[in-house]
Amino acid sequence: MTTTPARATTPPLTGRTWRPSVLRLVLAAVTAFLVWNGIFGLHVSRGEKQYLLEEARYRLGERDAPSLPVIMEDTVRAGAAEATRWAVVVFVLSAAASFRPR
Repeated sequence: MTTTPARATTPPLTGRTWRPSVLRLVLAAVTAFLVWNGIFGLHVSRGEKQYLLEEARYRLGERDAPSLPVIMEDTVRAGAAEATRWAVVVFVLSAAASFRPR
């Protein structure tokens, strides 16, 4: 006499709770941190290049002397804002994906 194995069934969705995995939330936070650092670094390097371009133009006599603190202040402010926006998007989407039913 042969017996058939019992089929696995999924329980109904009622009464289930949705909980995030702690590991997945940590990975989402680490990924958002890395995205923030990468984007901020790109903005700062762009500001440095802008300063060097304006310094070259000054030496050619095309414009006034550039101010590194002024250029970098604007660059850091814009870079932090842009990096924060992208990091929040990455974290929210990653955290939302980490919710699994239990």
